[in-house]
Amino acid sequence: MSNSYQEIVEQFVWEHPEFFNFATDVIDDWAAQSPDKLAMLHIDADGTERRISFSEMSDRSRRLTAALAAEGMQQGEPVIIVLGRQIAWWESVTACIRGGFIYSPGTTQLAPKDLAYRINAMGAVAVITDQASAEKFDAVAADCPTIRTRLVIDGCREGWLDYQQIITSTAATTESVPTRADDTAVCFFTSGTTGNPKMATHNHVYAKGHITTGKYWLDLKPDDLHWNISDTGWAKAAWSSYYAPWLCGAAIFVHHLI
Repeated sequence: MSNSYQEIVEQFVWEHPEFFNFATDVIDDWAAQSPDKLAMLHIDADGTERRISFSEMSDRSRRLTAALAAEGMQQGEPVIIVLGRQIAWWESVTACIRGGFIYSPGTTQLAPKDLAYRINAMGAVAVITDQASAEKFDAVAADCPTIRTRLVIDGCREGWLDYQQIITSTAATTESVPTRADDTAVCFFTSGTTGNPKMATHNHVYAKGHITTGKYWLDLKPDDLHWNISDTGWAKAAWSSYYAPWLCGAAIFVHHLI
């Protein structure tokens, strides 16, 4: 029989470790416990289905972290990620967390001026996106002097690194940076309904707090398959398409239509 609400409240303890890194302490841990455990079921608009294990997510994120570090990325530097529901969004977020880089998700609806505003507001040094948004960035690149590294996930583009190629060619040797729980991990932007968007940063242990989302709100179990339809540019995607399900060991269902 399930515990009562009062019993759960009385027994619950907030854990606040000195160090915490979601890539190591959650994704790598599930991969070590069960390498073939399903992390994501991904279906494209054409019906192509991919089943991604925690082991594969761990491996590819390690490669991307190593590739970004080889490009000169340093712990604490910001990366803007403008992608839809492509698998690369989850890989990129995990790679940034692993390397101690501050990731900032942006919706693909952003206009060129919106991209420039966000990049300059946070001083982003790298951008990871697809061809459609890369074109938007190129239109304002001259106004974004802090950007040093550009990665495009779907093919070649002049002045951009080929995301798929660098992951394939980079060894998965990178260990996670020992990020302190209070180090900044993510920078969200508000919608800007009352002026320019405002930055909202969260630390690494913020992710651990979403055990309340996954276990008590979504009631997720390790054998569950969870579907959240939030745009990847919004914080809800971090809550329910990333942190909460994977803290509970549940797999994420993703339907990428565009």
